[in-house]
Amino acid sequence: RYDHIKWLALTQEFGTFKPIQVLQASRAENRWTQWGKYMTEIEARRHWSREQMLRTFNPRDVVWQYKITSRGRAVFSIARQDLCS
Repeated sequence: RYDHIKWLALTQEFGTFKPIQVLQASRAENRWTQWGKYMTEIEARRHWSREQMLRTFNPRDVVWQYKITSRGRAVFSIARQDLCS
């Protein structure tokens, strides 16, 4: 469909918590998704395990979020400069 475009993907990993905490949050969310007793999609989305999973990868810490977005912009800018030179 877009054969004429040369694609490039950039990703950047930012650590939040230790692997065991990430695994525990992932397992709890997966358990709820697969086996939870919920009646509606909204109820499914509001389960505590979903919030825990979100906060595992995006903590409610304004300083952390600022550092991550600042660093992400810097890395993206460097990558763009390298690609355009």
